[in-house]
Amino acid sequence: MEKSELANQLRQKELKFNISAEEIIKIAGAGDDEIINSYIQCSCCDKKMVNELNLIKIISLSSTCDDFLKRTSIYFV
Repeated sequence: MEKSELANQLRQKELKFNISAEEIIKIAGAGDDEIINSYIQCSCCDKKMVNELNLIKIISLSSTCDDFLKRTSIYFV
């Protein structure tokens, strides 16, 4: 999977939630790295839980955004 394809799938996943118009605009305007990082960063301390090399590998091995989320979940233990 390409990074841009993953980011678009993650955006679509976000937009399925019942969110405000302001949130929709924020999600739609987020860059690819920003949207992907929002799924691999600790919400408390902003530490990236997946290093850059592993992130590249995981993205390339993932077939869907759900597959990506499963593969990255091992880093959040």
